[in-house]
Amino acid sequence: MRRIRTRLPASLSPHVLAASAIAFAFALDVIIKRWILGHAGSWNDSVLVPGLLDLHYAYNRGISFSLFWQADSFGSGVLAALLLVVIIGFAVAAFRTRKPLAAAGLGLIVGGALGNMSDRYFDGAVFDFLVLRIGRIALFVFNSADFFITLGAVLFIADAIFSSDEPKTP
Repeated sequence: MRRIRTRLPASLSPHVLAASAIAFAFALDVIIKRWILGHAGSWNDSVLVPGLLDLHYAYNRGISFSLFWQADSFGSGVLAALLLVVIIGFAVAAFRTRKPLAAAGLGLIVGGALGNMSDRYFDGAVFDFLVLRIGRIALFVFNSADFFITLGAVLFIADAIFSSDEPKTP
């Protein structure tokens, strides 16, 4: 398998990429969610792409796929604290790596997770609004932060598979 080596200008260092990805994912997630919520009355339960993607508003008090659902504020607080520890771990990894693609991927994961965390803080639950389906079968509901988290994971995995072990220094 061919390894890809990337050389970036100093202004696009892994640290800058990580910080930019975090800010981009977080800001765009907040903007998209507020925009969607602003049209709640007219857009909820709309079909975006027939048989593939719908809008349906839901609040998730758990984590992915509603795992670890929390019905009270104590459980939500404990879950939020545990998730914050995980987010901090990913942020530390994003700023420690010297690999640009890994830094960008980890940054997107952190930015998306912070977007969901802000939902938890301000709304008590994560606002999900996109339903992915195959025909009439609904697979799962997600949001823009989840998209950034998934994209970040794909970039991180792509880096692990395709990039060289040591980045080239300028």
